[in-house]
Amino acid sequence: MLIQGRLVPFIGLVVISLVTYILTKMEWTPTIRKIPAFDAIEEAIGRATELGRPVHITPGTGSLNTQSTGPSLLAGLATVSYTAGICAKLDTPLLVSIGSSDAIALTQSLIKQAYMLEGNPEGYDDNIIHYFPGRDTGVYTLAFTNSVMGLMSREKPAANIMIGPFYGEQIALCEIAAREGAITIGGTQAITQMAVFAAISDYVVIGEEIFAAGAYISQDPIQLKTIAGGDFGKVSAIGLIILGVLLKMIGFDLSSLFGV
Repeated sequence: MLIQGRLVPFIGLVVISLVTYILTKMEWTPTIRKIPAFDAIEEAIGRATELGRPVHITPGTGSLNTQSTGPSLLAGLATVSYTAGICAKLDTPLLVSIGSSDAIALTQSLIKQAYMLEGNPEGYDDNIIHYFPGRDTGVYTLAFTNSVMGLMSREKPAANIMIGPFYGEQIALCEIAAREGAITIGGTQAITQMAVFAAISDYVVIGEEIFAAGAYISQDPIQLKTIAGGDFGKVSAIGLIILGVLLKMIGFDLSSLFGV
């Protein structure tokens, strides 16, 4: 049974999936434009190493099991893994603040793997990860914000990386980081919070750039091609919207053809 209004999205999903699959089979590998915020991560960690101070990173708060925060939380965890690898290589102290209880095990696995890949498995310690209750508890409290502020005040990191779902917590956290003289790199998918990060961070990841984190950092061909497939879908959608507007202006209605 055809559900009214679902045919066009279904066709779009099939086409984008097909294009992405074809791209993964091609030898051509797309490239992603330079994103200064991601490039600055290594610079910030190098500065912390020179100063003999730790690096603090948090992928924000939320849950892996929700549509609103899951994707951006995964993007933040990709950044955590990359940061942990550099810290392992330089033997720089690392602090990871987690506000998502369902992401603790994954975070531990990613960081442990990063240290092993850099040949520094003994540098990993479970105490690297600090869990503070966040939005995944169902009722938002200031526990996460206050606890991370206290952690940064005590440990005085020279780099503060915040990429993931944030909804106002970053204002207080960035203030503490600035007070301690830390370089702050921030980014979120939340439209209402992008301007805040742009105003208070030294480097900012804007909007959907955070979803390219894994592909940009790893330069994995499959991930890059997946990003290219998604971009094809966006360009196609814009083209179809323009085509639909033009056809509507000349009196041709396509809705009857699709049963919508």
